[in-house]
Amino acid sequence: MEVLEKFNNISKTANYLGFFNATVGNWISHGYLKPIKLNNKIYFYIDEIKKLKIEIDDGKISRLSSRANKRKANRNFIPEEYLTDVNNSTKIESVVIFIVNNELDISCSLFILSLSFALNEGLIKNIPDYHSFSLENISFINQQCREEISEWYSNIDINRSNDLFTQLSRLILPSEPDILGIIYQSIMLEGEKAKKGSYYTPRVIVKDIVADYLLENAKILLYVIPAFTIMMV
Repeated sequence: MEVLEKFNNISKTANYLGFFNATVGNWISHGYLKPIKLNNKIYFYIDEIKKLKIEIDDGKISRLSSRANKRKANRNFIPEEYLTDVNNSTKIESVVIFIVNNELDISCSLFILSLSFALNEGLIKNIPDYHSFSLENISFINQQCREEISEWYSNIDINRSNDLFTQLSRLILPSEPDILGIIYQSIMLEGEKAKKGSYYTPRVIVKDIVADYLLENAKILLYVIPAFTIMMV
C-alpha cells in the first residue's frame, strides 16, 4: 500500500488535472505524463502530476495547444510504454518505416496487417495473394473475426496491382496483443493526429476507464480478438 501511495490511477489523474479520462492518452503521447504499469494497471507518479498541474496553471504548458502540436508535428515514434516487450520496438519500427517510406494508405495497411496477425493467432488459415484478393478465399476459424474483417474490407479500397501490399503482408509482426494500435500510433504524425482528433487510446487505459465506471454488480463480457475488442455490458 505504501508503494501505491506514490501513484494515482487514470481517473484520479484526470480529475486532478481537470480533464476527461480519455484525454490522458493524449498527454502521454505528447510526453507530459509517463505511465507506470503496476498489476496490469496504468498509474502515474503523483509528484509528476502535481508538477504538470503547476506548469499548466502557470501557463508554461498550454492544454495541448497548437504550440505543443507544432513541436512534435513531424514526428513518428514508437510508444514503447505500451509494449509488453520493448525488444519488439525494432521490428515495429521496420513495419512503420516500410509503410511511411512507400506512402501506403494507412487504413489499407492496417487491414493487411490485421490479416497477418489473425493468421499468426490461428483465427484464419490463409491469406490470399493480393492480386486476386477476395474475402471468399480466406478460411476463417472465428466467426466474429470474419464479421469484423468483412466490415472493414467494405470500407477500404486496396490497389491490387501494388506489390508493396503483398510485401507488407510478409513482414514479421512481433507478438504484441495491441500491435495494430501501436503501429497506428507510430505511423500517424503528431500534428495529423491532433488535426483529425484520431488519437488511439490503448486497451489498458480503456479497460481501466470501463472498470472505474462499472457498477459493483454489473455484468461485463469482454471478448478479445487480436486487433478487435468487443465489450458488452
